[in-house]
Amino acid sequence: MEGIEIEIKRPGVPKPFVVRLHPENRVGIPLIGVQPELQLRLDEKYPTNPDTAAAHAVPALQGGDKFSQIDDQQLENHTDVLKQLLRRVDEPLRVTILRSSPELRKSIHESAEAEQTSEEIEQQMDAASKSISITVPTARVHDLGAVMTMGPIAGVQADSPAAKVGIKEGDVLLSIDGQNVGNPLTLPNRIAAIAQSDQSLSLQVKRTTTDGKSTTLDFSLKPHPSPWYYPLGLPMDPMIVQSLGIAYYVEPTVAAVMPGSPAAEAQIAAGDVVAKIQFLAPKEQPNAEQPQGVKAAKQDGAEDQEQPQKKDSEVLDLSENSLQWPQIVFREFTSSEPGAKVKLWVLHDGQERAVELVPTPAKLEDGSDWNLPDRGFNFDPVTFIQMAGSVPAAFKLGSQETVDNLLMVYRFLQRLGKKDGISVKMMSGPVGIAQMAGMKVKEGFSSFLLFLTMLSANLAVINFLPIPVLDGGHMVFLIYEGLRGKPASERVMIAFTYAGMIFLLTLMLFVLSLDLGWISRR
Repeated sequence: MEGIEIEIKRPGVPKPFVVRLHPENRVGIPLIGVQPELQLRLDEKYPTNPDTAAAHAVPALQGGDKFSQIDDQQLENHTDVLKQLLRRVDEPLRVTILRSSPELRKSIHESAEAEQTSEEIEQQMDAASKSISITVPTARVHDLGAVMTMGPIAGVQADSPAAKVGIKEGDVLLSIDGQNVGNPLTLPNRIAAIAQSDQSLSLQVKRTTTDGKSTTLDFSLKPHPSPWYYPLGLPMDPMIVQSLGIAYYVEPTVAAVMPGSPAAEAQIAAGDVVAKIQFLAPKEQPNAEQPQGVKAAKQDGAEDQEQPQKKDSEVLDLSENSLQWPQIVFREFTSSEPGAKVKLWVLHDGQERAVELVPTPAKLEDGSDWNLPDRGFNFDPVTFIQMAGSVPAAFKLGSQETVDNLLMVYRFLQRLGKKDGISVKMMSGPVGIAQMAGMKVKEGFSSFLLFLTMLSANLAVINFLPIPVLDGGHMVFLIYEGLRGKPASERVMIAFTYAGMIFLLTLMLFVLSLDLGWISRR
């Protein structure tokens, strides 16, 4: 695969430069690891992720809240938020937000002039908002006391401390300053502490050559302090140690068990493999007190944002997605609800057994509380409003949108099913279409119309594919008839028609099964 060239303009670098990236296809679609820039305003419908520190803020955060300050630091962009999250990982956050009603924000957007920029509209909303101080608790990690196995290094950042001393992709980190590497999930915290103290450290890695031979190598380097917190993204994203400039995987094989931990009580041992995992929702406890943040949310008049009754999660098969352990711990074990349990299917000497464990507050190697920088805020991506100032301009924009959607469908079909392309499991049927339409309706009438444009383009392209039963199939028969001078035989047309009908019915059943969860998208 040749990859794709991307031209990058970077602040502080005088000229744009070009890099060649090779997309990875780990979740069904090719990805290069780039996400849209986020703004300071929280998502309208889901401002916080459930059961996280942000969900227990006092008073409660609401959809559309805009971050203005963290403690005494003024925020200019989302990167400033990431910097403050890293610096205050072990402290409660005092966040100043600007709050306005959804009706006011909608009114300002609808009354905006075509020549107004997104920045001007934001300034108008800020002026009409009220300032509120909110306290967000720390994001305490809960775990099971099972230390997983350090996997291979997935990538090394150019010009990083690791790259400068010769550490390479595929190396496996064995020890730090002569000590066992320990819990790979706490490694970013430990290296960040060393970087802050301006100390050097020694690393020992195992490197496997192309002929299958392994050797150990020793390196000495000085880690750089991390400028900001780099959050995990997709389910199979590797762990990142910014201070070293490396990313690495964590495997679901138990390397060690902490004494007195839930894993030890369940008799999980080193060498066991976690094959499957399921998160069990807390049983209803009508007399139990709710977390303080939940009470505050109800007192603050945010009943409409109350989370629905939680259910047990689906069983996650780690044999299919063996590198998801960091995401599992950081997304599901942070601020774990009282009464929540984790069900593990553990392989020991080839025999599988199921155990139920209650996650407990976790500690770092030095005995301090293990907190994450990520508090569970759900920020909106940066967007801009493109408005037509005249009818001809509106016609031009609408035509361009239609053409873009048509070409997008063709590009999707071109890459569908290829090894380095898009998985067929990324398709959706009527249920998925209805769910997406409902989301667009909530975003507004214009978003819904644009969605209908995309849907119509999809249907137009599909309808003209050379498949019997569809219009494209009929056109093939007509072209054949025009070239030959007479129509195809009735037997041939009937055979192709039945074949096309069976194909379409099979396709409909397949996408419906994906929508309903009968076939896993993983």
